[in-house]
Amino acid sequence: MSLKKLAALALIFAGSTTTFADTLTSVSVYGTPLLYSGSIAKKDGYFLGSYIYFGYGLNHVLEAEVDYTKINFKNGKTLNQTDFSAAYTNFYKYNKFRIGAHFINNNEDSITPNRDTNGGIIAFLGYSRYKPYKWEIGGEAYASYYSDYKVNGKSLKVFQANGIFTYGEGNFYKTGRTYITLKPYLIYLPESPTGKETYFSLEGSFAYYISKWVFSGIGYVGKTIFPVKNGGFLVYNVAEERLYGFGGGVRYILNRNSSVYVSIFSEKFRDELSVNDATLTTVMLGVSISF
Repeated sequence: MSLKKLAALALIFAGSTTTFADTLTSVSVYGTPLLYSGSIAKKDGYFLGSYIYFGYGLNHVLEAEVDYTKINFKNGKTLNQTDFSAAYTNFYKYNKFRIGAHFINNNEDSITPNRDTNGGIIAFLGYSRYKPYKWEIGGEAYASYYSDYKVNGKSLKVFQANGIFTYGEGNFYKTGRTYITLKPYLIYLPESPTGKETYFSLEGSFAYYISKWVFSGIGYVGKTIFPVKNGGFLVYNVAEERLYGFGGGVRYILNRNSSVYVSIFSEKFRDELSVNDATLTTVMLGVSISF
């Protein structure tokens, strides 16, 4: 749970009055080791990233993120990948509109030439209706295109749709306030590397705000493949069937302009195009500064 989530909640659950003279800029940096257990292909690695949030008045939000991933394989090869993401969100009379894109640059052609996701592009749209400090109902749609990843001689295309259902209750300063979110996912692949075209899964999360603390948890169940998470900023560009995952985090707000956080997440997946089950665990550390 980062400052971007705190800022987003402030926008979603505030009124629709616009004050164009006010701006908010937030910068986050974070990183985690990639801890694999039981994988027949992956040894270890790490993930580093930086996120920028710019809010203009109460109606406009620009977001940008750059992430770097390094994965060491047991055969001695190494994946180096950089992800670039950007999105724009507009709030108008309790309606939220979002549009964005995600671009992938890696050296996968030297590791799995026939399953190369380098140059992958993901475009996304979102719409929600919300009531200030209470609820949000909406959905997101994603289209992923990997021109050099071939399935039956055709470039891989992945289509995803997911709902968003959020409800909040409580008082931030007295008893604390809790937000609960459910996201059902549907993923469709016209040409699937596993032979299965349709995947369903369900994700649930909560965030509890009390004084200077934010406690959060998240989990999902149901098979998924090539999913896009975190509003388009996290893309799993690999043919690993993900089975389930769960985790949690804690953020401490140091002052009105900075916070630190730690989160742990563990998920079960199947090595690419195999039936071998493995586990990936991340321990994310981060700091956020706003001005």
